[in-house]
Amino acid sequence: MYSATISREYAEEIAIAALVWLAGNEERLSRFLSLTGLAPGELRQHATDPAFQAGVLAHLTSHEPSLLSFCEMAVVGDKTVRPADVVAAQDILGGSSAYDRSI
Repeated sequence: MYSATISREYAEEIAIAALVWLAGNEERLSRFLSLTGLAPGELRQHATDPAFQAGVLAHLTSHEPSLLSFCEMAVVGDKTVRPADVVAAQDILGGSSAYDRSI
């Protein structure tokens, strides 16, 4: 099994890539905004907050098809993002594998 050990910087880059991926599709973004209660204009304001970033990743990992779809296209730096990287990034940014994924 693949186990990810990643840097905090890489974790933040994954979270931003995930937010961009969510924002790139109206249906995905609408669902995320509905679940979080945020307005579209608030995304930029929260984008660099580690807790928000962990929430974005929790949202992504709560739906395996979305996680896999994101990972199929996600390249951060020169690295292809793997599902284990997303989970590790969530842990680093303040979430955990036991995180309540209600977001």
